[in-house]
Amino acid sequence: MSKLKDIASLNEEAWSCQEMDKSKAKELAEKAFTLAEKYKDRNQMMLASMTLAQVANFRMELDDAMVHIEFVGNLITRSTPKSIRGRYHQQRCYYFYQKSQFTDLIEEGHRTLEIVNSVGLEKQRAWVLSTMGLAYQRLGNVNLALESYRQAEELIKDFENANALSNIRMSMGTALAELGRQAEGLAMFEESLNARLAYGGDFHSGIILGNIATLQTQMGDHSKALLRWADAIAYLKKAGGMPLWAQAMGGRADTLRQLNRLPEAEEQLAEAIITAKDLPHPIRINLYLSLARVHADAQRWDESIESLRSAQELMDEKTTGLTQWVDLHKAFHFAHRAKGDMESALDHHEQMLHYKEKHLNDQSVTKLAEWEALYQMKQLREKDEKLSRKTAELEELLKTTSNERTVLLSKLASYDVLLDEMLERMPTAEKGRFSQLVRTARRSNTEQDSDQVVQNRISEKHPELSPSELRTCSMIVNGWTSKEMSDRSGTSIKTVEKHRTAIRRKAAIPRSVSLEVYLKGIAKTA
Repeated sequence: MSKLKDIASLNEEAWSCQEMDKSKAKELAEKAFTLAEKYKDRNQMMLASMTLAQVANFRMELDDAMVHIEFVGNLITRSTPKSIRGRYHQQRCYYFYQKSQFTDLIEEGHRTLEIVNSVGLEKQRAWVLSTMGLAYQRLGNVNLALESYRQAEELIKDFENANALSNIRMSMGTALAELGRQAEGLAMFEESLNARLAYGGDFHSGIILGNIATLQTQMGDHSKALLRWADAIAYLKKAGGMPLWAQAMGGRADTLRQLNRLPEAEEQLAEAIITAKDLPHPIRINLYLSLARVHADAQRWDESIESLRSAQELMDEKTTGLTQWVDLHKAFHFAHRAKGDMESALDHHEQMLHYKEKHLNDQSVTKLAEWEALYQMKQLREKDEKLSRKTAELEELLKTTSNERTVLLSKLASYDVLLDEMLERMPTAEKGRFSQLVRTARRSNTEQDSDQVVQNRISEKHPELSPSELRTCSMIVNGWTSKEMSDRSGTSIKTVEKHRTAIRRKAAIPRSVSLEVYLKGIAKTA
């Protein structure tokens, strides 16, 4: 038993450190897997494989990631714990994200949501929604992305995870900024940062600070952006692990470039490129592209082309995003054109157009929209089925209520006969008071029946009116004032006036026509 506990501890440590130190996480997970295999513990083998898949996904070693994911998929059974099944589907979503297969990710995400919803895995549900938001955003459907983020945010609030809440608000900030709502985006980033700093700040604080600085640069507030970049670099260096501060250094260099402080920007990028030698290729590619822009601004076209070639050496068709290919060929085009090499400039221009077209086709918003439409139709069909069932239940209930009312009226008729007999036999001294009570009760019952008839007639002509509005109609027909209606219904005069306004609007009654006269006309002639 102690050995199995040791394996579980290794797996837990491997998963908890995978964000900060991928190499250590991989080493611990491999050790856990070997021990679990030795002791034939399937669950711990799957957990170790999921950590290895996460590390491989992060490092863009996607073939390895899929090997681990498929291994777990082959081991999963109905008796597999929910936490492992949830993590398995998370990794499939993450794999599709890294492969830029965003439509596949969204399809897998909806499938995963059905699974986690059925077993109550709210944390996994929040994670899937946030990842789907990233996919929607990359596909250009930012409004749908924002809606996914908001749903995830509501779930995260429920289980009070400050770190997860900070992450989702950071994603919401990027979506808002992309929609041109920069002030809202900046405010969301600040909320995200405050949540992190409340716990002393960490690696993610540096990421959020970088997002704030990027947005401030876009908004032209360069002095504040430079301060934020300095804080971001400091937090990322303090956190240790992979040197992601190199990415922040690249962002700071871009701000310096916009201030035309080109020597400082170039120096910052040179240091960032050396620091980033072990980082994933997309980050290093962006650093070389930024350096090429600095050289272009300085009109050092040969050096700009050399930086672009360094970026191109790191790029491949499988793992490089199409937008990076577009940026690369666009920069090549301008550099060659500036040098007077029109043949090369034209060639890169054609390449840029090729990748732009491929981007539109492969990241098809149209395909996504069609898929979403099918999904929404499925949801509507399910709602329609539920509504049909509810309607059938209500019809059955109304039928039962109608039968019960008939029986009740029959009984009341018998009671009326009985009351008359009792009145005849009562002493004269008591007969007067009792007779008054009987008349009052009968009048109230008659009024209720009359009110119901009025409501039924008005409802036939205006079925859009709600039950409370129909009750107001019957009181208006009886000539009651708003104060009297308020007292009888137990509501405020303001509520009564709202009902009167709603009745006019729904029934399209002109202001020139008296509401009481209109309703009485229906009650008498219908």
